[in-house]
Amino acid sequence: MLSYVAAGLCLALAPEQVRTLGIPGVTYRPLRGDSPYLETTVAAIHRSGSPDAAVREVLGMLTAL
Repeated sequence: MLSYVAAGLCLALAPEQVRTLGIPGVTYRPLRGDSPYLETTVAAIHRSGSPDAAVREVLGMLTAL
């Protein structure tokens, strides 16, 4: 994802810890404060078909949030 950012194809929201990766061409800006305009969406992606037990467990945890 950060390679896409470095190539100028997108921007990304990432945990602060990725700053330590030091990827050339990527600038990190902290987000601070509450905003009614900042919303987080989490998407889970898995292979089509019947997911295995581990995938079902993770999906169950995510949908319980």
